[in-house]
Amino acid sequence: MAGGFRVRLSGWHANAEIVLPGFGRVLGDLVFEAERVIVEIDGWAYHRDLRAFLRDGPRQSALAAAGWVVLQTHGYELHEEPEAFLGALRRTLASRAGLR
Repeated sequence: MAGGFRVRLSGWHANAEIVLPGFGRVLGDLVFEAERVIVEIDGWAYHRDLRAFLRDGPRQSALAAAGWVVLQTHGYELHEEPEAFLGALRRTLASRAGLR
């Protein structure tokens, strides 16, 4: 990350599988299970395909219906503006900490 930026967050799993009632299995890039927060790291190569784009809406709706919050980011933000993303992530995790 930019300028040797390092982060210490715990309680997450990478590429974690979640089973959604009425939808099926989804894979979260980073999953904070206790807080029911998923971080999706979007890539241009994956999201420029029409099928992938059309899958995202129903997937997001199924996650919301099951009580999950999805934060979306991308490589540019993680490398060039990590503090902004991490601030949003920390605020989201703090607001959901009562779900534990």
